[in-house]
Amino acid sequence: MPFVQLFSNQPDSTFNDEFDEQLTILLGNLLDKEPSRVNLLIVPNCRLTLGGDRSCKSIWLTIANCGVFEDRQVQIISREITKFLEEKTDINRECICIQFHDMAACKIARGGITLAERKAGLK
Repeated sequence: MPFVQLFSNQPDSTFNDEFDEQLTILLGNLLDKEPSRVNLLIVPNCRLTLGGDRSCKSIWLTIANCGVFEDRQVQIISREITKFLEEKTDINRECICIQFHDMAACKIARGGITLAERKAGLK
């Protein structure tokens, strides 16, 4: 159950409904998860800077997931997401930052049930 947060100093109009759906599908494919399990939060109009430069159009993406962040996978996922974001938002790849967090199954819950409990067959 990936938790994805996208922060940007660009306006909401940069991220239309089609963008949300396409990014969710891409993330599901890259993380080997059903798109319906991807939780996406997009926060436009942030006070976001790179090196103190507020005029630089930028994105900060955080992905928290359980158990898929081996070094080689992070390289592949980073390239694919950066390519997608660059194409869809016209933001330069050097201004797209991605942060990965590997979470334990006991630290993720949906509907009051942790992922660890769900894997154990508890409801």
